[in-house]
Amino acid sequence: MIGVAAGKDFFAVNAGGPVVLLNLNKNLKVGVGALPSLYSENGKFGTKLGMTPRVDYKNFVFMVPFFPKSTFGSWRVGIGFGYKFVRKLN
Repeated sequence: MIGVAAGKDFFAVNAGGPVVLLNLNKNLKVGVGALPSLYSENGKFGTKLGMTPRVDYKNFVFMVPFFPKSTFGSWRVGIGFGYKFVRKLN
């Protein structure tokens, strides 16, 4: 999965990480996962691992990622969208 997320004073480009999903039907899944990201906060770039609840509809992903701030116990919350590149097996 490749995605983007943004929130107050930050944005991130994400790659899909480990995820646990519950299949509600053929096209709809809900779950939670890790979100390895290239992260920019106030013009400073780096990498961060976020956590996100997510809803998958077909190949599209809607997520609400949480990223740790530099102060202990604080989190940044954003909203994001992604696309899953899935190869169908016969």
